[in-house]
Amino acid sequence: MKYVRPRGYTTTAVVGLAAAGMVAVALTLQDWAAGIAMCALLAMLALSLVYVTFGASPLVAGLFFGIKAAVLAIVIEALL
Repeated sequence: MKYVRPRGYTTTAVVGLAAAGMVAVALTLQDWAAGIAMCALLAMLALSLVYVTFGASPLVAGLFFGIKAAVLAIVIEALL
């Protein structure tokens, strides 16, 4: 029986290869859940740093307002 992994597994392997090479892919293959969690952690850390550093800028404030709208639309779509 073939073991089917989730799409996030493949995404983390590709991102890990592009970002850090084969070491990251090996870590992702070892434990795909940790790889997915690490990608989410790094994305949230990057967005947080951008917001703290440039949050007062009208451009960044507008971008984050758009992100909020997109997240709300995704949540509403998932609930329907």
